Amino acid sequence: MARLETIIRNMLPLHKTPIKPKRKTISLIRCGILDSQLNSSNASIAMGIFYEVLSQAFYGGELGKHVGIDNGNGDSTSTRPDIINTKENIIYEVKSCRRGKEFFLQDRQMEFYKAMQVNFLSNNKKYPKIYFVIYVHPFEGVRSAWKGTRYEMYDALASETLYSLVVPFNLIVNLHDPNREIGDLVYTYNNKTKYNTGSKVRSSAIKGLFTEPERVIRLLGGYTSDYSIERLRVPRDIHVRIGKVKRIKQFPIVKIDYKDYDKWSETFSKEYLGDVPF
Repeated sequence: MARLETIIRNMLPLHKTPIKPKRKTISLIRCGILDSQLNSSNASIAMGIFYEVLSQAFYGGELGKHVGIDNGNGDSTSTRPDIINTKENIIYEVKSCRRGKEFFLQDRQMEFYKAMQVNFLSNNKKYPKIYFVIYVHPFEGVRSAWKGTRYEMYDALASETLYSLVVPFNLIVNLHDPNREIGDLVYTYNNKTKYNTGSKVRSSAIKGLFTEPERVIRLLGGYTSDYSIERLRVPRDIHVRIGKVKRIKQFPIVKIDYKDYDKWSETFSKEYLGDVPF
């Protein structure tokens, strides 16, 4: 089996078009003390901050903004997705995973995103579009074995991120659906605690969305003609301020769009709410 780095290198000629970022320089100087030593409790948090700030630079929106959600039965609460772009009516969830490893779709978090899908953002009259932005990196044991400082982590992520996926929420819902359990893509995970039940998306599914997204779409019961797939790359002139100014390595991005997302969101809302009006 070819190493992932070889696969990525072979795919790079397909990723000719650079994304058009909302901002070309991002700053992480205020995101924690840069020379502080990371440990098992905050290393993964620091990684999450890096990718959230990077995603905001790529796709716009606001970080850490609360949004009110109503389930249609009189129950309401608020939650805080990673990025909200009210102007473009888009919500982003940012995730990262190590190459060759699964990533987790937690039941509780998915319920919050489903609720956000059936609520309007601000004065918008359409349901929002939701995308999961997934970054794949090479670092082992971030929670258990990272020995460096916050600066060293940010520097490493800027230099060594392997690739990224932008996946529409309808595909994420299908991946999470236990009735669609597909052995080589996803499996149900339950360790009998409240916050650790959900679906584990296998590394083969993540890699497949990068190398053969059409095949994964078909395995999830979709029609490839209903989707648009863009193979993009990070442009050369994206920089991050981490004490010094460092250029972000060019890595490939696969962006998947569902062509009729608005219609899907209407159908999803009716099914989720049971036709209960707001």
